[in-house]
Amino acid sequence: MVDVSAPTGIDRQRAVGLLAGTAAFAVVAACVLRFGLGVETVVVAAFCATLAVISTIDIETRRIPNRIVLPATAVGLAAVALLAPDRFGEAMLAGVAAFVFFCIPGLISARWVGMGDAKLALLIGIILGADTLSALFLASIGGGLFAAASIAVRGRAALTATFAFGPFIAAGAALALISSGGTLYS
Repeated sequence: MVDVSAPTGIDRQRAVGLLAGTAAFAVVAACVLRFGLGVETVVVAAFCATLAVISTIDIETRRIPNRIVLPATAVGLAAVALLAPDRFGEAMLAGVAAFVFFCIPGLISARWVGMGDAKLALLIGIILGADTLSALFLASIGGGLFAAASIAVRGRAALTATFAFGPFIAAGAALALISSGGTLYS
């Protein structure tokens, strides 16, 4: 007899992790094809791996851990300072603006946006610089489509539900990175 019950928590974690890891690998491969190999590509690979880990954790726990996002932000700042010092100001401005953009609604209600999302936006702003706006636009479209689909499936119950927005921010960042290049690729 075949067991057709819902997957266990460990199976779900593995599936989510595999999907996130595959997506990160695809983004890195696309960046290598578009921009070539270089030190910047190593930073981008680490950035994508971080986004994959954060997305997986956010899906499972609805949290973006400081122990991951804050050190990644520091490494991102150091990478921009060393590899693209002429764009450091742009990276800082984009990171702080993205953080504030997410922080304000998060201060009003934690149900709107979590502080982890704001810290993730800071990291993305530093790595993407001026391309952060397109990343957040894409994240908003993805999150909005997910919310609309959830409402269509679950009805009114979906109006009070929350969902992990970190994966949508990560996906928007990945798409912006592939299409535009971010702070490290000029």
